[in-house]
Amino acid sequence: MDYQGTRVVQGKTYTETVPTIAENSSGFTNMQDLVSLQKETKTDALGRVFPSGTVFDPATTRTITAGRADPVSGIVATTSGQVRDPFYQGSVSGITNFTGPLNEALLNQIPAGRLNPAAVALLKLYPAPQSSGLTNNYTTNPAATTNIDSADVRLDQVFGAQDSGFVRYSFVYNNQFQPSPFPGVADGAPPRPGSGHSESQNIAGSETHIFSPRLVLEARVGYSRVADERRQFDANVLGIPAQYGIPGVPQLPTNGGLPLFSFGILSNLGAAGTLPSDKASDILQATGNLHRSRTQPDSRGHGIPAHRHPHPHPDCFQGQLYG
Repeated sequence: MDYQGTRVVQGKTYTETVPTIAENSSGFTNMQDLVSLQKETKTDALGRVFPSGTVFDPATTRTITAGRADPVSGIVATTSGQVRDPFYQGSVSGITNFTGPLNEALLNQIPAGRLNPAAVALLKLYPAPQSSGLTNNYTTNPAATTNIDSADVRLDQVFGAQDSGFVRYSFVYNNQFQPSPFPGVADGAPPRPGSGHSESQNIAGSETHIFSPRLVLEARVGYSRVADERRQFDANVLGIPAQYGIPGVPQLPTNGGLPLFSFGILSNLGAAGTLPSDKASDILQATGNLHRSRTQPDSRGHGIPAHRHPHPHPDCFQGQLYG
């Protein structure tokens, strides 16, 4: 008999992207950091130049036709397509270049009434940034833990001059805690390895019978089971989606917590879409070997029936919200 235990505590570094101080403190009505912290530009179908990070008003979406003047901006379109106007504190009529300090100062001011309260509540879950950058502005080093316990037991027995056998049982339990980069229901942890445990057990038995010095039978049987269970943060806390105005998420045991949400360049909120996860397999094998002495041809009988049984897991949940 033997036992082995392993305990590992190791820091896990996350470098994430969270809203800037100006975005968060304004209730996400001031999105000017998206412009001021980027340098590239983009051009629309009217030939208007915008700084990267410009937020466009979906209510202004319209179709333009080449050779005709756009009724809003007054600019003659050179190509056909669709355009939108930016959130801009002033008239966009006649403006072909929105770059430069004066124009950029008037961009990305979004009326509070145009924002979805549920989206704002979710965005407020992000922690404050630790640097002034637009991306990779939050770093944390929580502790990940791994606890492994394993044991083996074997019994050997000689039943007589012609019979002997053994039985062996092995057990391994691996419990892992994968910390989240964000506090509370914000979570944001990756799907793997995830928090949970895997358990493996197997038992094997063998019996050898000597019929004669020239004829020996060996029979073996074995059974193995491996189960793996992974859970998201707050897996059994129900009702969290409704607190943030999110309908339609099944609220069942192990399906709790906050669903997965993606907000543009920001790091994900909520649990990974692959969680919760339950997997298991069962394998049964039996073999028999009949041996003759070397002075005559070998004869062996060998059979390996096997059975695998996967276990289903509850529906995973996932959502995406774009702003």
